[in-house]
Amino acid sequence: MKRIRDMGIREKMKLLGVAGIAGVLALGTAAALMTGRTNEIGHKVSSYWIPAVTIPMELNHKTSDYRLLESYYLMADSQEERDALEPELNGLRADIKEGFAEYRQYAGEEGQKALETAEELWEDYMSLSTTMLAVCRANENDPQLKELFGQSRVLFEEGSDQLFQIVEYKKQGAKESAIRGASAFGLDAMFEIAVLLFIAAALAWLIRHIVKSLMEPLQELLDVSRKIRSGDLEASVRYRSEDEMGEMAESMNELTESLRAIVNDQKEMMSQIADGNYKVQSQTPNVYHGDFGPLLYGTKNLAKRLQYGKEEREKDDVRKVDAADKESGFSENC
Repeated sequence: MKRIRDMGIREKMKLLGVAGIAGVLALGTAAALMTGRTNEIGHKVSSYWIPAVTIPMELNHKTSDYRLLESYYLMADSQEERDALEPELNGLRADIKEGFAEYRQYAGEEGQKALETAEELWEDYMSLSTTMLAVCRANENDPQLKELFGQSRVLFEEGSDQLFQIVEYKKQGAKESAIRGASAFGLDAMFEIAVLLFIAAALAWLIRHIVKSLMEPLQELLDVSRKIRSGDLEASVRYRSEDEMGEMAESMNELTESLRAIVNDQKEMMSQIADGNYKVQSQTPNVYHGDFGPLLYGTKNLAKRLQYGKEEREKDDVRKVDAADKESGFSENC
């Protein structure tokens, strides 16, 4: 796998984009998991714990309502009043029986025994209530009613206490479930924060390395170009990598080497020309590429012109000597 330093700029940008998308997906997944767990906890509370607490509370209220109507029935002054109360009593009986049946699915293994005890007490109470109401219909002044009413009060209080215990037990379970839910929510929140911090740290690290891999060679290239501009052809870029910056650094060094070779070659050729060697030849003709070619051509042309001028001066000197000799010989003959 390539190092970030050796990746191309396009690859680095793609890597940064992929990392950003992956971070967003990871954060979204963590948020979705957290939402799912929160919904699961909320569903459990609404579908189990709320009915587990409200149903026995309603049963307790309905049994109290039944006890109150039963008292009204026993204290009624006429049979018409009792007949009017009987449908309500029968309706409450049916509701209470349905409530016990509905609560079985919420009782659980721990609360099953308490439910059975409460249901047995209520059935005993209903049996006694049926007898008591029948005696009242037959003879509202029967002395047995007082004894039956006392016995039913004991059963009612025991049943009511049992239902109250069930309510308190389920309230405690709901409280513990809420605490566990809050703890799970806190853990999920911490997990999401940890994922967010990890993604932020990873992206920060990646951005830092990408920026560093771009800025360091750029700064070095800028420094070297300034040195070359000021005439320092010994400057070179030390940065090495397989990305575009590495290629640019290599090209910069090759350019500097070419310039240095051309300058040194020109210095040597000019020095030889100054010494009178007009047949000078370039030692590195292969470095004169493109627009540098005319520079070598101009130097050679200058040497040729100087050579030509030297030869012409030498010819002139010979002609002058010959002319002087001829003139001197003519004088002697005369």
